[in-house]
Amino acid sequence: MIEGLKTVAEAVKPVVNEVGKRAIDAFEKPIDSDKRLEAASDNKTTFRYDGLSKPQEFLAQAQGFPKEIAKDIYNSQELKHYMDIGMRAVQFGQKENGEPRFCLIPKDLSFDRVVDSQGRTNAERLQSGLLPIKDGQPLEVHHIGQKNGGHYALLTKEEHIKNGNKEMLHKPGKSDVDHSLDFARDKRSITKVLMEEQV
Repeated sequence: MIEGLKTVAEAVKPVVNEVGKRAIDAFEKPIDSDKRLEAASDNKTTFRYDGLSKPQEFLAQAQGFPKEIAKDIYNSQELKHYMDIGMRAVQFGQKENGEPRFCLIPKDLSFDRVVDSQGRTNAERLQSGLLPIKDGQPLEVHHIGQKNGGHYALLTKEEHIKNGNKEMLHKPGKSDVDHSLDFARDKRSITKVLMEEQV
């Protein structure tokens, strides 16, 4: 019976993913009847930083993002970004209150292929305390929701700060994050978990 359920779950997964992407697109484009006929003034996207709606949080969880991460995501564009670049959550620790802490990592991250000029694989980089490389670019650690002691995402520079991503992922004027000892400790914990799990 369990095997049958697994088969059904695998069969519907692509459909659920497509429905999720379309739902996010719908959330991003509310209809304003007063402005429907006006010409667009410019193509610069503006972002809201008030979190996901309850349906969007549900969608995030349906896509495999834990509720703890979903509540720290700024907006539907950020959620869509993580879905589009193929991220998944890995637990690397917990908060003082026992709540789990997660890091989003690329689903397609290779651990056994040579990735750097010194002939190292990502597994070997992790053993040396270095972050992995994806598509020839070192991954950067992004504070989801710009919170100390929260959750992270491993992103390439392009995914992190280029093509409007900086504005989407970083609330203007808000930089409460500290890149000191706690951040370094978190990075070590993330590399340790990745090394142990070879996810």
